[in-house]
Amino acid sequence: MSISREQLIQAVRDMVAGEPWILAAWLGGSDASGRTDPFSDVDLQLIVDDQDVSRAFDGIESMLEGIGGISHSWKVAMPTWHGHDQAVYMLHECPGHRCLDLLVMKRSSRGWFLEKERHGDPVVMVDRGGLLQGHELDRDEIRQRRIEMLAHHARSLPVLMEVVEKAMVRGHWVEVGIRYHAHVLRPLIDLMRCEHCPDRFDFADRYLDRDLPETERSLLEELALPAKGADFSRVMKKAREEIEDRLRRFQSQ
Repeated sequence: MSISREQLIQAVRDMVAGEPWILAAWLGGSDASGRTDPFSDVDLQLIVDDQDVSRAFDGIESMLEGIGGISHSWKVAMPTWHGHDQAVYMLHECPGHRCLDLLVMKRSSRGWFLEKERHGDPVVMVDRGGLLQGHELDRDEIRQRRIEMLAHHARSLPVLMEVVEKAMVRGHWVEVGIRYHAHVLRPLIDLMRCEHCPDRFDFADRYLDRDLPETERSLLEELALPAKGADFSRVMKKAREEIEDRLRRFQSQ
């Protein structure tokens, strides 16, 4: 029998409440932003003493086996982009989207994804010692990182867009599609984010429905899935113009 998302969360609550070595546990993702829907997974984040990282994964896996079992697991290879240990678990007889995305963070580490402006309000299960309090966004650091991103795009995009154009002329459409999304559309999203949601300038395609105005989302939808040939040439030209215009505006500030 499939367990519901609410039952999965309650099983997690019961488990972490009974393990005093788990220093903090909370739900992030859609729960923290108040935007869960029928397709939301469960983003569980734990803080433990450094020597208890493996113990945390073992404990969660044992709990999941006790409520129906794990049908598939993916332990993300280290080093992860965020520097923490991570695994995703799918459950027997549950839809694939109803998975548990587990992030285990060492007490000695930093970057616990607790800045409200970027990650929402954590749904706290346990907080032994007040570890989840007082995490303010360092806007000076965020601003410096935005400046570095914009400088990188200003240097690289003239070259990368030509790479896409060259693949189009050659008729290498698989290469065009892959490079267009990586080297044209993604940087355009970055530029939109810097303008409209600077606190989350580096969130790429996540939360576009809430972070960008409708006009920008409509433009991205127009540009995202062109057909090969003349239509690709049209959207490539439009995307290039949008990027160049936005870079000029940022450089003039």
